[in-house]
Amino acid sequence: GPLYRQIPGITISDCNGVTLDSVTIYHCGGMGVIAQRSGNILLDRVTVTPLPNSKRMISVTADATHFVNCFGKIEMRYCLFENQIDDPSNIHGIYAKIIRQPKEDEIIVQLVHPQQFGFDLVKSGEHLELVHGPSLMTYGAAQVKSVEYFNKEFIRIQFTQTLPNDLKPGDAVAALGNYPELYIQHCIMRGNRARGFLLNNRGKTVVEYNYFHVPGSAILF
Repeated sequence: GPLYRQIPGITISDCNGVTLDSVTIYHCGGMGVIAQRSGNILLDRVTVTPLPNSKRMISVTADATHFVNCFGKIEMRYCLFENQIDDPSNIHGIYAKIIRQPKEDEIIVQLVHPQQFGFDLVKSGEHLELVHGPSLMTYGAAQVKSVEYFNKEFIRIQFTQTLPNDLKPGDAVAALGNYPELYIQHCIMRGNRARGFLLNNRGKTVVEYNYFHVPGSAILF
């Protein structure tokens, strides 16, 4: 639950051009490295592992790495991710649920997952795609005029144009942008709970010369 993921090792937020070189994370109460709304990130020889010669079996208590709504390039090379309680890496975007439509150019949305509360979903001038709730099929897009964050969970979004007639509560929105390209090479993933790489980044993806010894899917698209 969210109470066990409050203390990430390294947080990267609204940044461009970040390199983590020869970094070791022995333990933290959350993600080892989490990046959001950031791009052109390189992890070179980043190690997530329990402290050697200690009695600790677990390294970090969630994913070794996690990337949300990122852009540009994400690169990981010669990394070691082992003995964490979740995946070596999860790369994805975030949907927000449409709660109601007060005006023809305005909606109220909700961040549904508790671990995403407080996330800056969108800013003025950016674009959102409109997605049918049951199917997750995109049926439109609109430019954001203004954003008001009521609290960590609910957001009012006004657009520069009238929204489609088939929009209804229960649909979702997600940020439209430059989805990241992904390159993962010469990394080792082992001894963890869950899976290997969860890849939902929509951009060019190259995963090669890696070693997986994980209980679930090595690569899940």
